[in-house]
Amino acid sequence: MKTALFWDFDGTLIYANESFYESFRDALAENGTAFPEEVLYDFLHAHVSWHNPDRSFTERTGELWWQDLQDAMKEFCLARGMSADAARNTAMRFRQIVISPDIYRLYPDALSTLKTCHERGYDNYILSSNFPELPAVAEAFGLSPYIHGVMLSADIGWEKPRPELFMEAMKRAGTYDKCIMIGDNPAKDIAGGRAAGMKTIYVHPRPGTDNTECDAIVRELSEIPGVLK
Repeated sequence: MKTALFWDFDGTLIYANESFYESFRDALAENGTAFPEEVLYDFLHAHVSWHNPDRSFTERTGELWWQDLQDAMKEFCLARGMSADAARNTAMRFRQIVISPDIYRLYPDALSTLKTCHERGYDNYILSSNFPELPAVAEAFGLSPYIHGVMLSADIGWEKPRPELFMEAMKRAGTYDKCIMIGDNPAKDIAGGRAAGMKTIYVHPRPGTDNTECDAIVRELSEIPGVLK
């Protein structure tokens, strides 16, 4: 049986983080400015696509996805009294910081688990709500030899948990007897995958979510090859 494994990235293969907030904060600091945490979060929740899954942006993917976010960031800065140069530099530095592998931390069993699954004949795909440069981050962590492809919301134009994202990812992957979504978010990864007809594995479960409707729950990534038998 030919099986495709679709792996979430943030919180699943890497430790959950606040990379967009921290990168925005640091880019502002480099340009001599600081704003309250809640102000930055309000901006990000309004303008980053995965905080707004009801919106489709199929005509604004890839570099256009970045253009829209950076334009909004520049407008945010200008509206708060920053100069045009500082606003432009902040948006540029934000992108440089947030795509750097240095700010992310891989789970210690991520590489070995992907390698084991690959060696057992499963095709691994990353399916992530993330920026277009994520393949380079995966490569920096040494994941590329065990990854068959990378599917990203910023390249597809839909966000989790919309079934359109999962359906398009499966379409791009090709024909499989079974598709399994592996993720750490009960609503976005697990419910979203199930709505698209995928089997699901819930990893790194959060307290109080052990009753999540899925096909398997595992505490560690290293348990997944055993579940797949």
